[in-house]
Amino acid sequence: MTMDEDDKSFEEVLRELKSLSMKRDPRSVRLAAVTMAIIDVLKDDEIVPARVYSSTVTTLEGTLQQHSELGSNSLVTQVALLELLSRVIPHVSLNVLTATIAMTSRVLIGVVTSCRSITFDGDTKDELGGVNATLRASCRTTTQLVLSVGKSVQEKAIRQLLKGTIIPLWDDRRPKVRKAAQEGACEIVLNRSCGSLFTDFCLIEMDSGTTATVLHTLQWLQSTILHMNIEKLGGKIMELLLTTLEPPSKTGSDFIANFTNRQLQDRILLINGVLSLLVAIMEEQDMELDKKKQLQRDTFAARVLATLLQGKPSVIFFGNHSVDVSLLESGKGLYGKALLLTCQCVMNSEPTVAKKLLPLTVQRVVQLAKPEEGESIAVAEALMPELTKMLKHTDGADDLLNGIETVLQHSYRATWSVSLLPLATLLRRNQNIDVIRKLIQIHSFDTKPVEEAIGSIIQEVGLERFWDFISWEDCPEPNRKGKQNEIISTNEAWLLPVLKSFGSLSAVRPRMHFFQNTVLGLARECDKLAAVHKNKINKARVVDLWSLFECLCSGVPNDFSQLFPELVPTLLQAMGDKRYPKLVTIICGGLQSLAESIHDESDRQVLSQASKRLLPALFKLLEMLQENSTTPPKKSVQEEEMDIDDKDMPETVLSAADQRVAVVISAVSKLAFVAPSSYLENLLKKVLQRLLVASQSTEDESDKTFALLNLCQALAPATDETGVELIYRTIKPLIRSDEQPPRVQKRAYKVLLCICQSHTEFCTNLSRLSELTDLLVDGLVTCQVSARHMRLKCMAVIVKKFQSTDTHQMDIIPKILGEVLLCLKDSNGKTREAAYQLLISMANAMNCMESYLKIVAAALGALTPHMRSAAVLAMSRLVFEYAREDMAFQNMLPSMLQTVLVLFDETSREVIKSVIGFVRVSVAAMTEEQLEPLLPDVVGGLFKYHKAKDRFRAKIKIILKKLVRVYGYEKLMPFVPDSDTRLLTHMRKLSERAARRKQAERQDGKSEIVRFDEMMESDEEDSDDGRTLMTGATRFTELTGRTGKSVRKAAIEKSERRTLHSKNTSASTAVTNRSSAESARLKNEKDGNVHDLLDPAISNSVRFAPSDDDSQDDSSDGGVMEFDELGRLIVHDDLDEVSTRQQTTLDNEEEVDNLETVGHKRRKINKFENAKVAREEAQRKKSRSKALGAAYKSKKSGGDVKKKGQKFEPYAFVPLDGKSYTKNNRRKAIESMSTVVRNRGGKRKR
Repeated sequence: MTMDEDDKSFEEVLRELKSLSMKRDPRSVRLAAVTMAIIDVLKDDEIVPARVYSSTVTTLEGTLQQHSELGSNSLVTQVALLELLSRVIPHVSLNVLTATIAMTSRVLIGVVTSCRSITFDGDTKDELGGVNATLRASCRTTTQLVLSVGKSVQEKAIRQLLKGTIIPLWDDRRPKVRKAAQEGACEIVLNRSCGSLFTDFCLIEMDSGTTATVLHTLQWLQSTILHMNIEKLGGKIMELLLTTLEPPSKTGSDFIANFTNRQLQDRILLINGVLSLLVAIMEEQDMELDKKKQLQRDTFAARVLATLLQGKPSVIFFGNHSVDVSLLESGKGLYGKALLLTCQCVMNSEPTVAKKLLPLTVQRVVQLAKPEEGESIAVAEALMPELTKMLKHTDGADDLLNGIETVLQHSYRATWSVSLLPLATLLRRNQNIDVIRKLIQIHSFDTKPVEEAIGSIIQEVGLERFWDFISWEDCPEPNRKGKQNEIISTNEAWLLPVLKSFGSLSAVRPRMHFFQNTVLGLARECDKLAAVHKNKINKARVVDLWSLFECLCSGVPNDFSQLFPELVPTLLQAMGDKRYPKLVTIICGGLQSLAESIHDESDRQVLSQASKRLLPALFKLLEMLQENSTTPPKKSVQEEEMDIDDKDMPETVLSAADQRVAVVISAVSKLAFVAPSSYLENLLKKVLQRLLVASQSTEDESDKTFALLNLCQALAPATDETGVELIYRTIKPLIRSDEQPPRVQKRAYKVLLCICQSHTEFCTNLSRLSELTDLLVDGLVTCQVSARHMRLKCMAVIVKKFQSTDTHQMDIIPKILGEVLLCLKDSNGKTREAAYQLLISMANAMNCMESYLKIVAAALGALTPHMRSAAVLAMSRLVFEYAREDMAFQNMLPSMLQTVLVLFDETSREVIKSVIGFVRVSVAAMTEEQLEPLLPDVVGGLFKYHKAKDRFRAKIKIILKKLVRVYGYEKLMPFVPDSDTRLLTHMRKLSERAARRKQAERQDGKSEIVRFDEMMESDEEDSDDGRTLMTGATRFTELTGRTGKSVRKAAIEKSERRTLHSKNTSASTAVTNRSSAESARLKNEKDGNVHDLLDPAISNSVRFAPSDDDSQDDSSDGGVMEFDELGRLIVHDDLDEVSTRQQTTLDNEEEVDNLETVGHKRRKINKFENAKVAREEAQRKKSRSKALGAAYKSKKSGGDVKKKGQKFEPYAFVPLDGKSYTKNNRRKAIESMSTVVRNRGGKRKR
């Protein structure tokens, strides 16, 4: 580095120090002041590092002389000077530092000595520092000075400096000072050769220091010992370990009795400290050490391993209940980890020695992993994975197995989840049958760990080899009649699923002979017992044994060519056995895997010949399954119109029969690829012939047609061009006609989609492409609802092959665009997504966004609101996809937005929703300059009053927030109608209030929504639950104004209130019942229309909610909220009666609460309050007598009565009076019906 760069970096340091004056930290301000003072002293001279360094040292020396006079003020100055000195020293030349090392050392030693003589060791209240801060700064400065001078200074001078500064503070009683001294010493040892000084010091500390001092020294050595004299320190560490581990007597009880709890705890702390140091030494990577250090470490590792194996950790760590359990667990874990690491280190350096000591090491680690009463399995969780990792790369499994076999004892049961892993690792190589059978026998005590261990063994040795380890011949006891009713006992049956799961993962493939003779032989014996005893257990065993066929077929067996032809008849017979329907899924799944994994030509020929027998049987089986499907063979009209595809549904939704149909189709599809081409062609012709006959039959053969279409779908990918042509011609009439059931047409479209996807050359031909296009365009009229999804997918595949230069193909896009737009509004989600994807595919195929947008925008002039809404949705998606990347599209956004804003005058709710979504997407995509001229139209359109405004208040508010973030409140205010100016004022108040509350800046406004559907449908959380749109007269209610999050929050708060109420009150049971009951409620009666309770459709208007759920009650929706100029709510006189009654109820409830929460006592209500309640009750009865239906109310019983000659039911008749249903009188009219429509809690429902 050049001198100019040195000066520049020094200038940057000075600039940084001066800038600290702007900080709020008092120490930073003082440091900046001291720096500027030093610079002012040198203002006549050149400001260079050497002069600043010498001036700082001189000033620091002067503070030592004034220490007795200034007291704490001198300490504050010393802290700043030491900090300045530590920053300047790296820029001072080596010659200057070497020449002044004696003076600087004297000053630093003087600072430390003077600070240690002060009895008060805290910091000052002004946060400028004190004794602690000064000593820490001295350690940092000393460290920087030693590192900067390097080896140019004599070792004696460095030793003298360290002995006067860092070493005296090594075991200081102040933690921060001690930490600073040790960190400085560590940095010096790692970067400068001062290991001998600290080696001697550490030896002295470990000899004469207290327990705390020794622990601090051991902790410091973890990062530095390999850079020091490891021979001297290693000997002392081993001596310390032996001293703490070896008991003075032979028995552990005498050893523990010789110490108090405190002494024993200190002894364990020392052991843990030494073990932590040993673990740190062994974990050091070899690449970070030179050969000499590596050799020293390896020699030390052998010594450590011998010491650890000779020690008796059980005396300390086991049976000692007077010490904290966590301390004992930590010690055992460190002991075991030290054993494993040292053994691994010895294995790398001296393999012969390590091989002899490895069994004892494993035995000792297993012993340490055993948990005692009250201990967790943390030790086993830490040691056993490391032991497993080491055993994977070691030999001599026989010797090691004796030491690790003890984990099968029940005392290790809690650790089996981890302790069985190393045992399984050894058994994978040793394959000791006795130990494996012991492992199988403990399955009933803990299933999952045993199954994982057995599975790892199976994965290594293979299915066939592990089969020999199982004692299948040990049959269970006979039943009472002396007859054997099981071949495989219940204790061993769990092995069959494990064999299936892990056998398929094994690289060792089982033989076909093994499966055909051994497995199926056992299955036949179970089948015989099932037929004799008529029990389900043996049937389940047969299915489990057959499930190993899938494991066999996951790879091609070695004897496949010789024995598979003999197995085919057995497979066909098993699939046709009606007693075992599950075998269909198992065998078809195995055949599918076999067809996928076969590669050898000879094996392929064998399977090809076998397919001649398998395919016809599968065809017949498929038709039979289709006819006998447990799923309703003929769905209702509503189910037929639902776009549900069996293969798209999860297996948990499909029935067992439908799952078998799906797996048979997959097996046919895979076997078709290996079948002879001529045979497949003849087979396909027969299928198509039967399909034509079934489709043209006058009888209802839709089930048969559907099954044959499934076969066509399975055969289509494997057939040649001629077969594809035949399939295409056969399904064309089914696509064009709507005479067949919807699922038949849907399946025909799916076959066409399969052809388009698997035979691209069939569709790329221009004549064929034109024919397919005409077929799809003409088939629009006859397309069933449930077939839309597949139809759109077919169109998407075809459109992707369009060429933008072909005018005929481009003319097709306007023909299908109308259908695509309407499908954007489809009720099925898959259909909508397919329509969106097709919309984008057409845009890419046309390759001219301007022309494409003109075609889409033409739909804005459609006659129906449904089509206009769909057109806006399409334009929104196109903006979302292309506006940020295509600049030409970006330039068209203003004109598009201006056109769409015209639709704000619409009265259709779906159109308004689409327009708001388009505005939201466009505002996010347009630049500030593009959007600014359209602000009047955008803001004006959002504030137009119509029915949809209240429904979409959350989305409108999102747009307004975005505009406010971009342009500000002042710029938007002129465009807001006068009646709505309070909206922006209220939004500003909310934002300022949130800023003050959170004391943070608002978010930058970038949308985190990346999906189009989420942007169109999501409602941003409103901080005031949507109240910002309550301007003037609005029909906002608590129910409609709540967001999803606010509803959940309100529910939580209500639950908490109920819990608190139940704990703190014991009011009458009526209050409790009212708070917990649920009652039926009716929806709002819109525009004065009264519900007809005799109408059967009245049940659609009923909902159930807690009767006291005020947050969910929509009773406030009956009136209009109005505000004055100050934003206060105006309540008219006609609400006084209701508000008074509600307030009385609330007051009574609050009164009960207050009585019961004050000292948990209740007082007697006085006469005045009783009279008040009686008067209010009489007033309510009087008002009810004038209410609607009072003339019909029975005076003797609780029901209504009918008068002679009365035509209508009393509660179903409401007199029609136009004045009663005006805007001003509507509330009174609804109040008059309170006795007709009411809930159990006595509250009105409108």
